[in-house]
Amino acid sequence: MLRSLLAILTVLTSSGFLVSCGTDNSTAPVVTPAVVLDTNTYGFPWKAGVTFGALVDSRDNQVYRTVTIGKQTWMAQNLNFKADSSRCYLDSARNCPIYGRFYQWAAAMNLAATANHSSWNGSLPTQGVCPSGWHLPSSPEWDTLVAHVGGASYGGTKLKSTLGWPTGDNGTDSIGFRVLPAGCLAGSFKWVGQFALYWSATETGSDYAVRNYFGDYPEFLKTNDAKVSSFSVRCVKN
Repeated sequence: MLRSLLAILTVLTSSGFLVSCGTDNSTAPVVTPAVVLDTNTYGFPWKAGVTFGALVDSRDNQVYRTVTIGKQTWMAQNLNFKADSSRCYLDSARNCPIYGRFYQWAAAMNLAATANHSSWNGSLPTQGVCPSGWHLPSSPEWDTLVAHVGGASYGGTKLKSTLGWPTGDNGTDSIGFRVLPAGCLAGSFKWVGQFALYWSATETGSDYAVRNYFGDYPEFLKTNDAKVSSFSVRCVKN
């Protein structure tokens, strides 16, 4: 009986039916997983019928949806790269993947903090805190985006997400840009669920730069704001 079992084991082993748990020195193909777009939308739906691309940030392997609008390609989500001094709403890690992070202007531009109180006067475009191949959009680049949806008068309505804003103030998200009411950090955390504020790369003096914002109204608006305030960032492809 023992001889019969040994014979069977010998046949199975030589035929490759028994697989050892030891080290396999054979060369196996390396399988690269496909990029998986975020499907956990945290209650904020993605616009149906829009063709989204994907951006993998090589610095931390985070994946972002992207959308092509006219001749521009934008991130369809707020940047969530952990740069020095950047913070998430209420300093809560659970808010980072939902709303992204807030950046002072110098951090958004990837400059020393002294740039918050001095004129940079550099040339644009500049990568700033954005992934390689992308850059922090200038104020005119934001204008180009808004012109594509018919102008500033209804740019807010057409770019805001379809849920999450105050009753009656949700957007149509007509092109998949999906602006969420992330709030900001300006002295304190504020305005989540009410406003979305974004830095541009365009400075207007030693202490100020142009920020773009959306609120409980149909317009897309912009103003000068203190560089030390912390706002959201969207990146545009080079």
